[in-house]
Amino acid sequence: MDKRRAVVDALTYGFSISVILALVYLTGEEGLDLLTSPNWADLAMSFFMTVLFLEALALRYQVAMRWLYPDEKLSHLSALYGTSFGMTAGLILSKGVGQLLGKPAILKAKDGLSLRKGLYASSLEKVVDLTQSVLLVLPFLLLSQSKDGMSRKEALELLMFISMASIPIQALFLPKVNGAMRVFASWILPLVERLPLKGKSKVRIKLQEFAMDLQNAANNRTLAFGLVVLSLVKVFLMAGRIFFLSQAFSFPIPWELILLGIPVVQLGLVLGFTPGGIGVLEASWFLVFSGEGIPVEIVASFLLSFRLTNFLFFPTITLLVATFRKALPASDSREMGGGNFKGWGQ
Repeated sequence: MDKRRAVVDALTYGFSISVILALVYLTGEEGLDLLTSPNWADLAMSFFMTVLFLEALALRYQVAMRWLYPDEKLSHLSALYGTSFGMTAGLILSKGVGQLLGKPAILKAKDGLSLRKGLYASSLEKVVDLTQSVLLVLPFLLLSQSKDGMSRKEALELLMFISMASIPIQALFLPKVNGAMRVFASWILPLVERLPLKGKSKVRIKLQEFAMDLQNAANNRTLAFGLVVLSLVKVFLMAGRIFFLSQAFSFPIPWELILLGIPVVQLGLVLGFTPGGIGVLEASWFLVFSGEGIPVEIVASFLLSFRLTNFLFFPTITLLVATFRKALPASDSREMGGGNFKGWGQ
């Protein structure tokens, strides 16, 4: 098993290195020159948008925890630290694994957050991202496949309409997910009883607690609405981050195309499993840009800048948040922002 895992890891990271080398090759000398002379004001704005993006993700995680587990105290600072750590871990692991496992694991280690609860909240976020991407990818598909020549403006208008329509759809859908998971947990309880497990009683108790938690959350639609809205906000913040990044390096990439392409990339990253989503992210953006006549070297330069700034921005923000947490007394760090959602949905 260890040898097989070592082979898989070697192939995965070898593929990752190959993708980076391919981007460098496709970028060429002119593209590399652009990367060495950015507009620092636009790059700073890209960094600022990255901070806001992480803030939205952290707030979403707080909302998810508040919705599912009202008695679980999670401060905004802790949620921000877990989120930025998860994004940093996603640069090495897959994006999905970094946020799904890295975030609750570090919060369990640092703040004593229940790993079971943290994992389920993260899983629910992934469900929102997946369903949202499936809905929002439609305008780009129509733009790329329409024989009548749908314009970017028309595709963007359709994206705005679907974005607004998706909020009540997802807010109604999410409690159904909790209900389905509660039924599933109740259904497998008898099976657990029959299995020859040493820790069978502990597993049974955990499943019963899981089902009871979801029963309390299933009828609360107010926080489900907030979770969906924040998921939509982070899409626009990511688009803003990428827009300022393209401006910083003078890439001629239309902002409408960036916004239309985000759901395509997000869908690929939700389903991807490579470190940092490498290969998946590149293929997704090439798909988005190539149909609009953007030169290959520009796309490669953009992707290289995106990768480089990811490795610069996310660890820097994580380090800053960790330093701020250390500077605060432990009680202040735990309580800071912990009451933001008091009374929601009650």
